[in-house]
Amino acid sequence: MTSSILVVEDDLNMQELIVEFLEDEGYMAQGASSSKDALSLASRFKFDLVIT
Repeated sequence: MTSSILVVEDDLNMQELIVEFLEDEGYMAQGASSSKDALSLASRFKFDLVIT
């Protein structure tokens, strides 16, 4: 099973770079640009790791 990672980063360019890197390494990654967005995603999906 592939690990899922939530990336919380307000700089959208950096967020996209990190998510793309993680996906290239075989992880399922999603980005959030605020704590509010991160909590919303975390309430709907199970993440193995959160990077802030």
